[in-house]
Amino acid sequence: MLKRYAYIISILLMLFGVAVVQRAFFEKIADNNPDIPLLISVQIAFLISALLSLKVYREIEQAYLRFIALFLLCLTISAVGFFIAGQGTDKFTLVRVALAFTIGFTIAERMEMLRHRSQELKKLFVEKEQIERALLTQQLNPHFLFNTLNTLKGLIEENQQNAVNYLHDFAKVYRSIVNIKSDELFRLDEELKLLSSYYKLLKSRFGDKLVLEVEVDQRELTKYLPPLSLQLLFENAIKHNEVSATRPLTVRIASVGSTLVITNPIQEKVSFDASNGLGLSNLNLRYVHAIGVEISYSITDKNEFQVTLPLVENDKENV
Repeated sequence: MLKRYAYIISILLMLFGVAVVQRAFFEKIADNNPDIPLLISVQIAFLISALLSLKVYREIEQAYLRFIALFLLCLTISAVGFFIAGQGTDKFTLVRVALAFTIGFTIAERMEMLRHRSQELKKLFVEKEQIERALLTQQLNPHFLFNTLNTLKGLIEENQQNAVNYLHDFAKVYRSIVNIKSDELFRLDEELKLLSSYYKLLKSRFGDKLVLEVEVDQRELTKYLPPLSLQLLFENAIKHNEVSATRPLTVRIASVGSTLVITNPIQEKVSFDASNGLGLSNLNLRYVHAIGVEISYSITDKNEFQVTLPLVENDKENV
């Protein structure tokens, strides 16, 4: 906020250096003999008052109403200043002083707002690219493809009919994944249906060593969340934890109020590369842009990793 104030002040100083502002204060110095220190003091009072009321000022929707409100404020300060000093300045000079500052501050404030919005748009553009890149990476997950093809190879060697069924299931799941757009939301029942198909593929690889438990209130199924959120968390659980006959992995999805809580036990692998945390970071970024809220995650007292995903009532068009 201080930087934004400094930007406004710097623009004002430049504007006060031009002839239009100089004329507003000093055009008739010889005739009216105004008190220069008084004029400077009044302008400082203008600036302080305008900056302190900037938040309220920006809440006024109509531009001309904002201008009138600031002008009346400056006019009041001018009148008080000249009254206290006992100056005999005419009303026309009083209006010129207030009007000059109002014009200058309005220009400076608008320029600062344009600069700030330009920075925000640039940030949003960068974040949108990051979101799209993260979703594309998830859609074209080479790790998933590699494991799928390895599983398919094993099934072909064991049972060709099972391999054909597996291939059909894989095509169905992957077609749904690659058709997802970065700016859309999924109904929870659709997301769970896609996760169920994905889980079916993984069962061909892990069998009973991988368990998915879903306990979701029926009333929550019509709510929305960013697509592939559950798949990403499911993949993360498998990626970061041991899945074996001696240590089967159970991933639980439960609704708690207007949120989903995804939990899995922490079963560290013997050999595992350190995580960079980009999966959760990108998911959180997608949530912020799509819904305007953040996800949360923690380690529970039972040594379980827990992620909480907010749900929204309507799709993006109505959020």
